[in-house]
Amino acid sequence: MKRSSRLIILVGILLAVLAFAGIIYLNANGTGSNTTTTPTTTKVVIASTVIPLGSAITADQVTTKDMDIVSAPAGAYTNPNDVVGKVVRVQVNANDVITSADFSAGYAAQGDQVVAALKAGYRAIAIQVDQATGVGTLIQPGDRVDIVIGLKIQEYVPGANPSALPQPFPPDPQLSVKNIIENVEVVGTLLPPPTTTTTGQQAPSSAAPANGGTALSDQKEIVLVAVTAQQAEVIKYAQTLAEPIQGGQAGLNITLILRSPQDKNAPIDKTTGVVLKTLIDQYGVLPPSAVLASAPPR
Repeated sequence: MKRSSRLIILVGILLAVLAFAGIIYLNANGTGSNTTTTPTTTKVVIASTVIPLGSAITADQVTTKDMDIVSAPAGAYTNPNDVVGKVVRVQVNANDVITSADFSAGYAAQGDQVVAALKAGYRAIAIQVDQATGVGTLIQPGDRVDIVIGLKIQEYVPGANPSALPQPFPPDPQLSVKNIIENVEVVGTLLPPPTTTTTGQQAPSSAAPANGGTALSDQKEIVLVAVTAQQAEVIKYAQTLAEPIQGGQAGLNITLILRSPQDKNAPIDKTTGVVLKTLIDQYGVLPPSAVLASAPPR
């Protein structure tokens, strides 16, 4: 073999080795044919129409568009499902990018959840209960409850004559209990902080009972229920009557009764209400015997 031929073969081998080494280097540094480039755009959710202040976003009010990543505003959403149903706290104009700043944040976001849970024609009203009157303050959004009042009536108007003078109950107010509103939905709850003393220390809970049971604490719960306008008036009237009558004794007590989730479409129960006569006539409660004063000595 000629010397020139051997030189050509050696140069070819050297070039092949260099080419193979180059391929290995490119693959090792991610610049080969399988390289994934860093995206420069992202999808953002925008308003397809004007979304008025205080309205819940519907699916037909939003769409998406591609946008440069560096230009996308902070808090932008990429999926329309993440904003549908949320209540905007500013007016969002058409083609505006929807961001987290358009919605309530933190504690105020609970208000958005309440608004979103209200059906058309319903209002939310707050009822404060404690552990004894609020099922242990365990009521949660989505529960259904009845509203029962215990009213101590000091006087009444006899008959149907609106001009009749009120007649008092001597010497004490008379108790009347009634389930006034049934099967309403709970749309929100708030647990106020426990009562504190003047020194800033948490007030001690009630002492444990002697039988070893668990004592009730002074924990309160504010329950937000969805009601009609008429029902709201009834509840407010009942709350307004909650004034001390004698010795600081409350004249009205509102109790919430927790219902089964299966009662969502249950018919209304026709209850009679309860006074002392009801317990005597229908439940066999024995009235106390009259105590006659002995005649004074002559």
